[in-house]
Amino acid sequence: MNNSNDSFAVEITGKDNNGNLLVNVYFTNLIQGAPSKPQYLKISKQFIDGSRFRPRLDWYKNREPDIQKYYIYRGYIGTPGVDPTYYYIGETTDSTYLDQTILLYRGQGGSGICQYELRKYAYRVVAVDNTDKYSVKSERDSISGYSDPCAPEERPNQFEEETGNREIRLKFGLSQNYPNPFNPVTSIKYTIPNDGLVTIKIYNILGQEVKVLENSFKLAGEYIMQFNGSELTSGVYFYKFTAGNYTDIKKMLILK
Repeated sequence: MNNSNDSFAVEITGKDNNGNLLVNVYFTNLIQGAPSKPQYLKISKQFIDGSRFRPRLDWYKNREPDIQKYYIYRGYIGTPGVDPTYYYIGETTDSTYLDQTILLYRGQGGSGICQYELRKYAYRVVAVDNTDKYSVKSERDSISGYSDPCAPEERPNQFEEETGNREIRLKFGLSQNYPNPFNPVTSIKYTIPNDGLVTIKIYNILGQEVKVLENSFKLAGEYIMQFNGSELTSGVYFYKFTAGNYTDIKKMLILK
């Protein structure tokens, strides 16, 4: 190095078909490379009362001066020892994040005829710089707790007691929008039995996509969302629902 302002960095970008590492080498300007992997991710419980808590993520902030934000990814651990599929759930400019979409209970027990279900979630974090380059995912950390499927504010009418055992009634499903025909607002109801990515897209009679209603990670449950068609002309439209390997399409009519 010629002076104290010079720098040197090596960025590993992958492997070729022969197993050789692919690298980028940067001189002087470190911020030309992708951000380094976020370090020391830890998940803790942030209690909202004596028994309920939400997952809180903390990690060491990257030292690169051009870091713009962090992407947060979450996966549901269904099989012990197997790393889950991760889905984007949010972002932050800080080095801490509270997952507002998860509510867990600290102890086993029951609510009426239902028992708490043990659930375990894993998280990873990605650093993003101001040129939209992003790091590899951080090492994972996880948290577990009990969810109460009988809580009316979370999962109403989805579980039923039969012959002394709880039987899960929830299945993939997409209902016909109501009202139909409509002008300009209608409601669309769907259910998913597993946590996962849900997309709902609107298409015109020519099969052209005109609007994306939903494209996000959802917990298992029943959902009702509103669609406002005020920006569309009268006519026949189709809405396509996709969750995991399940897909359904239904027709709706806007009359103005």
